[in-house]
Amino acid sequence: MIHSAPHHLRGGFTLVELIVVIGLFVLISTFFLRGLQWVRHGASTNEKGMLLARFKNASVLLGRELSCAAAFLYPNRVTQESHPILVFKNAGNEVVAVFLAPSGLVMYNYNTDVVKPLFPLTTAFHARLIQENLIEYEVMFQKDQAKFSFRNRLTPLNSLP
Repeated sequence: MIHSAPHHLRGGFTLVELIVVIGLFVLISTFFLRGLQWVRHGASTNEKGMLLARFKNASVLLGRELSCAAAFLYPNRVTQESHPILVFKNAGNEVVAVFLAPSGLVMYNYNTDVVKPLFPLTTAFHARLIQENLIEYEVMFQKDQAKFSFRNRLTPLNSLP
C-alpha cells in the first residue's frame, strides 16, 4: 500500500483565478460605465431639446406680439446701432417693452403693469430699426456649453417696410 504525504489545503485563490476575476470585473465595469455615459448623453440631449422648444415658443410669442404692433416707439429712428430694449404699442394701443431683466427676457406692459416672462436663460437681447416700420431683433441664450440665438425681422400689422 502506497500512502502519499498529507496535503495541506490552503484557503486562497490561485493566480489564474484572480486574473480571471479581475478581468471579469473590468469588463463588467466598462459596460456599466459606457451605459451610464449613454444615459447621461440622452438626458442632456433631451434637456437641450426641451430648452429649444421653450426658446421657440418664446420667439413665436414675441414675434406675434411685435407683428401686431401699432407702432414702434423705441428704437424710433433707422440706425445700424442695436439697443437692449424694444418699446412698442400693441394692438390694444398699450405701451409694451421687451428687455433683458435679471430673471431673463421679459415683456412689460406699462398700462397694466404686468410682466410676462418670455425666456429665463436669455444672455443678450438687441433690437434696431432697419427701415421705417421694419424692426430686427436678436435673442441669445446659453445653458452650460450650449449657445443658441435667433434673429428676426418683421413689420407691424397693416404696414409695409
